[in-house]
Amino acid sequence: MAKQKHKKEVSPRLIKWFLLSAGVAIVTVVLLYTQLLVDELRNREHKMIRTYVEQFDFLVNSPDNSPNVDLTFFMDQVIKNIHFPIVWTDANGEPVQPYVTSVINVEIDTADTQEAQREYLVALIAEMEALYEPLQITDRYGNVISKYYYSHSSLITRLELFPVIQILVIGGFIVLGYVGFSYIKRTEESRVWAGLAKEAAHQMGTPLSSMMAWIEILKVDAKPENEEIVHELERDIERLNRISHRFSKIGSLPERSRQHAASLIERVIQYYKQRLPALGSSVVIEHELDQDIYVLVNTDVFEWVIENLIKNAVEAIEGDGVITISLKQKEGAVVIRVQDSGKGMNQATRRAAFRPGFTTKTRGWGLGLSLCRRIINDYHGGKITIVDTAPGRGTTFEIKLPEGGNGGV
Repeated sequence: MAKQKHKKEVSPRLIKWFLLSAGVAIVTVVLLYTQLLVDELRNREHKMIRTYVEQFDFLVNSPDNSPNVDLTFFMDQVIKNIHFPIVWTDANGEPVQPYVTSVINVEIDTADTQEAQREYLVALIAEMEALYEPLQITDRYGNVISKYYYSHSSLITRLELFPVIQILVIGGFIVLGYVGFSYIKRTEESRVWAGLAKEAAHQMGTPLSSMMAWIEILKVDAKPENEEIVHELERDIERLNRISHRFSKIGSLPERSRQHAASLIERVIQYYKQRLPALGSSVVIEHELDQDIYVLVNTDVFEWVIENLIKNAVEAIEGDGVITISLKQKEGAVVIRVQDSGKGMNQATRRAAFRPGFTTKTRGWGLGLSLCRRIINDYHGGKITIVDTAPGRGTTFEIKLPEGGNGGV
């Protein structure tokens, strides 16, 4: 039989780098092309103003024409077609009075004093001189009689801003699309995992019912020396029932009630303390729990979170080790920490730890921490994070929950 060829999947990281590179390339091309257009328009405007000034210089110094007539025509028919700002000064670069008639396409507030108008034009001349060298008008003997300072038109300014605005708009759409698709992806993943959890609960129902029936049969004929075994089997089946019940609640909003936080955590700790020796584990569980704290939680799924964190801590410890669990109030919140002395995580594992389907184990669904975050963040309005971890240093998980009130129930 011929071997079936598996299609090689493209790495998501490779796709991200390709899209990023394509985006950078597009932005670069837009910027370069826009800069070429701006430079070409600047050169055209520079040539235009030089042509106008040379014409004006010719009219001023022409011995054969009537300057008054020609200048009037020049000012009325030529200058009015100029669309870029110009300031006319004397030979020393001083604005010529009256200032309103010595500028083109420059707005001057006539309500200002003459000195204020002059200061405004002097500052504008300095800006223009930094961009372009002024054009000079000379008499027939070569003496400078006036200067024309100019800048580019508002069209060039708008064109320079165009790629920036374009990039911002495109970037905004990209960010919006990324956030939207990420949300859709997370929602779909959550629905898939919730469906798997519900299906697992459904599939567990029949064998559990059968096992409960067999336990009842064993209890009838149980010998005294086997009573403890039957009792432990009952407890484990009860636990499996609770797990099935928890799975069935994934995807729906469970009911919450005010509970004594320390009692819930102690119940889970005692369960593990009894079973760790049977598993051949020498892990020690220590705890420091504030007895005056109450939380508004769903008991079944909340205990599941604590169980998951303890289970992960036990699996992270190779050989002897310590798990420390603390419960306290801090800054108006209930803070629960589960710290282990295990192998810890690198930064890549830390970032992906809560992602559905992610696991470092050879066997596992990668479902535990993802469901923990869903239970704490979505169902209980809290937050679960990894506050400290490093290879060889262990890991510390932290749960923050809203306070459920103090004092007894």
